[in-house]
Amino acid sequence: MAVDFERGAKVAGRKFYFLTGDDALQELDLINRMVRHHVAAGWTFVIPPYLVNRKTAEFAGILPRFEGQFYSMPEDGLIAIPTAETPLVGMHAGEIFNEADLPIRYVALSPCFRREAGSAGMATSGMRRVHQFHKVELFVISGNGSPVWSRGVPAP
Repeated sequence: MAVDFERGAKVAGRKFYFLTGDDALQELDLINRMVRHHVAAGWTFVIPPYLVNRKTAEFAGILPRFEGQFYSMPEDGLIAIPTAETPLVGMHAGEIFNEADLPIRYVALSPCFRREAGSAGMATSGMRRVHQFHKVELFVISGNGSPVWSRGVPAP
C-alpha cells in the first residue's frame, strides 16, 4: 500500500498517513516540476518557517477566525502553518515597496497542518481531508494597478 492510513493512525492518529514507494517519489517529482517551472519563469523559490507566532497568524487572517482548526504549541506561542501563505504574509509585514519593484512573485513549498475540525472534515475520508500534506503555493505581492499576471507563467 503506497498510502498507508492504518500505520499513519498508529503513530499519529486518524487522518495521518505514510506515503511510500512510487507514490512518495511521484509527489517529489510533481513538487520539483512545479517549483522548477515557476523558477524558470522568474518566480523566487521559498521554503518558509513551518511554525509562526500568533502575531503573524493574526496578521495573515487565520486568527481568530480559524482558532482551533490548526495545531499549536501554546507553551512556545507558535502555530503549525495551515498553508505557506501564513508565513509569506508575515515575511514582508511592515515593509513599504517601490511600485517599480512590484510585483514580487514567490513559489513556496511547505508542509501544511490542519485539524480539519467541523462536520465537513470529520465525515470525509481519503486524501481530501488529512491533517498533514505538502503544497506548492504561488504568492504574489502587487501594488495598485500592477500587472500581476501579465508577465505570468507559460504552460508547462
